[in-house]
Amino acid sequence: MADAPAGDSASAVPPANRGGSKHSPARPRRAVERLAAGRRGIARHGLVRQYDRLMAWRLPGLPPGLGTLEWMLAASFRMPGASVAALGAAWTAVIVALWAAMFDAIGSVVVAVFGISFSGHFAGIVNFSSHTAGGLAFLGAIASAAVGFAAGFTATYANSFGHAVPVVAAALFVGMLQGLVIASVATAMEPTLLRWRGYRRPSRREWELHLGDAMQTVVDAMKLRETPKLLIMDTPIPQAWTHTRTIVLSKGLIEGLDAAELAGVLAHEMVHWQQGDGLANRMVWAFGWPIAVLYSLGMFLSGNRFGPQASEGLVPAWAVPVGAGGVPGTHVNAKSVVKAGTTVLALIGWLLLWPAYLLTRFVMVPIAASETRLIEYQADAGAAAVGLASGLQRALERIAPWEAGRTAWEAALSATHPPIELRIEALEDAEYKPPRPVEPIARAESRTTWGILVTLLVVALTPLVPTAHHAHNGWWWHW
Repeated sequence: MADAPAGDSASAVPPANRGGSKHSPARPRRAVERLAAGRRGIARHGLVRQYDRLMAWRLPGLPPGLGTLEWMLAASFRMPGASVAALGAAWTAVIVALWAAMFDAIGSVVVAVFGISFSGHFAGIVNFSSHTAGGLAFLGAIASAAVGFAAGFTATYANSFGHAVPVVAAALFVGMLQGLVIASVATAMEPTLLRWRGYRRPSRREWELHLGDAMQTVVDAMKLRETPKLLIMDTPIPQAWTHTRTIVLSKGLIEGLDAAELAGVLAHEMVHWQQGDGLANRMVWAFGWPIAVLYSLGMFLSGNRFGPQASEGLVPAWAVPVGAGGVPGTHVNAKSVVKAGTTVLALIGWLLLWPAYLLTRFVMVPIAASETRLIEYQADAGAAAVGLASGLQRALERIAPWEAGRTAWEAALSATHPPIELRIEALEDAEYKPPRPVEPIARAESRTTWGILVTLLVVALTPLVPTAHHAHNGWWWHW
């Protein structure tokens, strides 16, 4: 007690802490900190629960294992080349660059033709009316058009990236966000959209005579706990198509195949459904929807008609019902397209919408070809892995064009499928490997999509960072 301040200090300690450790005065502060941390933890866990609940929300008919939004994110880059090509074609300056290249090509042709003709005429070497002069002018025009087109496109497109990277990132971010929203809405409305197309549910008679045994075979062989909805397309042309939540079979398909063949076809489509291939195709369309719409409009204006209605009367002989009064037909052309004639409207359509045709036919379709062929082989291998290869093989031999598209865009993607003969050859091989597991890959791909979205958003917002304004005259952005 020789030190009075010490006694005062001891009396200030709460009775419960007297005789405790030397750190006891800090305990009230630690309690407050723990309480605050607990509240933050509750808030954080509440947000996590809400996020998990949102991700777990699932529409009926989707493949198992993932929620609706997670499937959208995962399917975004299931076909990475096609998705990137769709985003680049629709949301960068490629269409502007194509128009600039066209004007440069026209200008180059005009300059080349007049330059060759007048220079040759004044030099006394050639006469413009002679065949030699005409040939030189033609060759010069072709060379000038090619050089002018390439130079104009390269200069315009490269300039759009070289001086406005954040703008390009913002455009790609908006395109991806729009694509995800459009695909989600289309997936939610799929039953209504397919009903508007004229598809219907199978009748009880169709289940009893055709679908019941085949579907039960597939469910047992693949050990399916969930299945998508089946709809019928009333056309005698044999076709099958996998959407995001629905498998569509034509009336000609289910009536023309026996149970084993139909089971093989259904198993092929079920693998497509399990892997999310219908979602992947929808995401490619959603990312590049401006190009897809313009391409379909251009093909419509040019007189092309796609789908079963375009091939009326060209059906397999076995698909004509007995006693229907119809004469046996021939196998439908795999293209499933007819020309309605060339009109002024078609000419206007080609003049205005040719960039969409070039981008679809010469950029997106070639890039998507390798991916869609792999997906088709995977679906065939999945049917073979469960013992349904022979039925699928016989079905392919009988109805080679059963996957023709109903729209210009679907027909363009269908053209990338591997040849039927090569698929049959692969099915005849003794070595079968099942498709890759779906769930781990899908979750990894969903995280990839999140990462791409965040990266694009960060790059797009860099002009708003104050410390970055010193580079406003650099290559990063031009304003």
